[in-house]
Amino acid sequence: MKILTLIYDGFTEYEYTFVVHALAGAGLEVDVVGAEGKVVRGHFGLEVTAPRTLSEVKETEGYDALFLPGLRKDARGITNNTEIHNLIRSMNMSGKIIAAVCGAPMFLTKAGVLKGRYFTSTIKDHPSFRGARRVDDLVARNNNLITGQDRGFITFTALFLEALGHSIAAHNLLEYYMIPKEMGRHS
Repeated sequence: MKILTLIYDGFTEYEYTFVVHALAGAGLEVDVVGAEGKVVRGHFGLEVTAPRTLSEVKETEGYDALFLPGLRKDARGITNNTEIHNLIRSMNMSGKIIAAVCGAPMFLTKAGVLKGRYFTSTIKDHPSFRGARRVDDLVARNNNLITGQDRGFITFTALFLEALGHSIAAHNLLEYYMIPKEMGRHS
């Protein structure tokens, strides 16, 4: 399985590194793509050089899922990027898993894929969330969409792994960190 991981200036490093490490550790191929450039700087200053940029990704057919790490508050302008919206809509229309943690569900709502669905996010209330229902769970799964709050990043990662068919890796992750198997809402 191949996971497209999109990073952007202001991404949350611990969410990115933890999730990518867990996915790769489960034997999944992770393709890191920079939203607006190859050199991307995280919230705390970590610089990551992505092998490709989003404009170089011509088709999403080769991907099984999309991962969007969280982002700092002053980086939310990136959530208005129409190229990212198109990517999200394409993945959603194909029924592919889309996993967005912390503030990244803002991408989903601005791409129009949250309307009429429930989700969770570290962001409690935002005008762009109108038409969707935010729940206060650590993680939430609504069909192909997986969302999580920042403090639930380990449980979010386990739910993502489970959705990708890697239940044993998900179980082992929760067991290793001694986290109860409360996997949030499902539909």
